[in-house]
Amino acid sequence: TRYDLSLDMVAQELQITAAYLCRLIKQQTGMNYKEYLTRRRMEEAKKLLQNKNANIADVCEKAGYANVSHFIKTFQKYEGTTPAKYRDIQ
Repeated sequence: TRYDLSLDMVAQELQITAAYLCRLIKQQTGMNYKEYLTRRRMEEAKKLLQNKNANIADVCEKAGYANVSHFIKTFQKYEGTTPAKYRDIQ
C-alpha cells in the first residue's frame, strides 16, 4: 500500500544493491522492477475489486496508487477495462 516503492528504497530495505535486486527480479520474473511492481499492484487491485461494494478510490489507495486517474489509466492498460467495469463483471 506504499506509494513510493522505488528500486533504491526496496534494495536498501533488503540490504542489497539496486542493480542486484534488478537482476534478481529480471531472472525470476522476466520483467524489470517497474513492470513487476505494476503487475503486483494490478493483481492486488483485482482482488480488492471482487468486493462489489468496493470504492474505486479505496482500491486505488490500497493497491499503492496516490492518484485515482493514474490508477484507472494503468488498470485499463493492463486489464483492457476500467476498474468499475471489471468489478461489475466479476
